[in-house]
Amino acid sequence: MGKIVGPTGKVFIFEPYTFSNYLVTKNFKHNNMDNYTTIYKVGASNEKTTATIQTTYSNTGGSAIIPT
Repeated sequence: MGKIVGPTGKVFIFEPYTFSNYLVTKNFKHNNMDNYTTIYKVGASNEKTTATIQTTYSNTGGSAIIPT
């Protein structure tokens, strides 16, 4: 998305999982796109709620949202 919007645009990323957040941050810095991206270490939803995110270390690309 950063390449699509370019340096005049803005990308907002919501990634609560620590390792994935780290990888996304590192990727944008490596590709010189960190000036127009903002990464929040929180989840995003259309509801105001609290949830538990369960992940496994063997599959960081998948998660399950468990409402609390």
